Amino acid sequence: MNDAEELISKMSKNEKRYFKLNNSNQNEEIQTIILFDFFNKSYRKADISSLKINQNNINYLNHILYDQLLASLNSYNKNKVLSIKLLNTLTNVKTLITKGLFSQAIKQVRKGKKLCTELDDSLTMLQFISFEKEINKELFKETEFLEQIQESYYRETRLIDNLSQEFSFRQKELFTTFIARTLGFEKSDAAKIQYNEIKLFLSHNNYEDCKTFNSKRMHLYIEALFEVYNKNYAVALEKQEEIITLFEKKPKILSNDLTTYLGSIYNACVTNLYLKQFEQVQEKFNKMNDFRSKSNIRILDLKLFNYLGMEIALQNSIGQFQKTNDFEVLVKSGMQRFSKEIHITAKLFTFFQLGLAYFGEGNYLLAKNRLNKVIYDEHATSFPRIIAQSHLLSLFILFEKKNYDKLKNQATLILQEEIKTIVKYPKLHLFFDYFSTSENFQNEPNLKRLLSKLDKQLAKEKSEEIITDIHLRTWVLAKINNTSYANQLKTEK
Repeated sequence: MNDAEELISKMSKNEKRYFKLNNSNQNEEIQTIILFDFFNKSYRKADISSLKINQNNINYLNHILYDQLLASLNSYNKNKVLSIKLLNTLTNVKTLITKGLFSQAIKQVRKGKKLCTELDDSLTMLQFISFEKEINKELFKETEFLEQIQESYYRETRLIDNLSQEFSFRQKELFTTFIARTLGFEKSDAAKIQYNEIKLFLSHNNYEDCKTFNSKRMHLYIEALFEVYNKNYAVALEKQEEIITLFEKKPKILSNDLTTYLGSIYNACVTNLYLKQFEQVQEKFNKMNDFRSKSNIRILDLKLFNYLGMEIALQNSIGQFQKTNDFEVLVKSGMQRFSKEIHITAKLFTFFQLGLAYFGEGNYLLAKNRLNKVIYDEHATSFPRIIAQSHLLSLFILFEKKNYDKLKNQATLILQEEIKTIVKYPKLHLFFDYFSTSENFQNEPNLKRLLSKLDKQLAKEKSEEIITDIHLRTWVLAKINNTSYANQLKTEK
């Protein structure tokens, strides 16, 4: 798939229609329209060599088509996406200056500066000020020009100072996110060093001293993430809610950066889930789902798809397993639409949650199918925790089906092959040991001893079971009480 074909596959129906309307009547470009129609077909009966175009120039035509597509998308979105509108205004200024139309150019500069102020965009504002000086050199007398130069200098100095602060926060935000997602603050000496450096940076850069919207947002984001990893969830939630409020007080910034806004809602949603504030979680997902139903922005829809696993986790945590079928439709359509663009963490987490939902529903065939999509994924080794949980849930399925011989053999085999992974998670390790060594899994005294060991491990780790995981304690109690996992979960709730 070449660049033009890939871009066409990501365009909406309206964008494709707009492209055809603006290019089909140009005779010299008709060959690119033939090529566009060919790439736009999901099923092709003929090969590209059968098209009535100059086959010797096929690479050139692909290049021309790609440029036309980008130009069309920019034109289509110029008044829909504020950041594109801003860049087009900047381009207009350049064009008018080259034509010597300085009075018109200064009008575009004023328009652009106003939009920069509304979007809190210091970087693009600097470019407009630079053009403004160039234009004023042509429009004003010498004394007026010197006054303009002095005024521009003060504005540029202030903007550069703001940008320097913002870039520093951007670097710390990226480091914080990377450490949190891949290493964990407590697991690596290098991570601890970065953690301490970032904490020091925050102490020297108070929130009250932040000069731009993005600096304020990133300051709150880093503080919230630190609180989450210190398990101060209530404090973290306050910071996350403050980010959402920041956006909602600036509607134009919000509409220009919807993906970051939705990410902020999602982060707060996860913290609500840790705090077991299920009503607030559902409210936030309802807000995000409103965007899903109205959005025609591909990157926004992809972001919402990546959050789908957590919404399934919410239903699983309160025992609403019957809603799985509704999510299956969204997962299937999303997998088809986004394919390799889906974040691998989101993909594995979503399939694990689907497996857990089907397990709770008692549909063990579909549960195992979804868990296999996690276990046998080519990237699975990079996500040991979710792999260990998926293996354990597969063992629970064998227990529920009373296939005890296979259960013991499978537990033994997994321990042999995945021991380096399993030992990282002592709570899970207890169950693998239990299934691989016990003679009577279903024996109540044995199950009670397993429960006692689990409680001791939880106390030792000073932790509760993570709400997005399978509830190990609930499962053991269900077996002791001779009931289903779903029924036991509902009793506890």
